[in-house]
Amino acid sequence: PPAALARMIEGAETLGAGFDFVRVDLYDIAGTPRFGELTFYPGSGLDRFDPPSLDRLLGRLWLGDIGK
Repeated sequence: PPAALARMIEGAETLGAGFDFVRVDLYDIAGTPRFGELTFYPGSGLDRFDPPSLDRLLGRLWLGDIGK
C-alpha cells in the first residue's frame, strides 16, 4: 500500500463528502498525497447499460424516482 494511504483515504472522504457519487483520484508522490481529479460520472457519463431498460432503471434509482 502507499505510504500515505491513511491520509489519502481521509482526503478522499473529505473531498467526496456531499456528493452521491464521485471518484477521487489521489496519488502518493514520495510519501505525500497529491490530488489528481474528481470525476462525477462513471465512464464520463457516456457508458450505457445493456439492456437499455437497465440504464433507465438505474437512472431512475439515482434520481430517487423509484418508490415515489
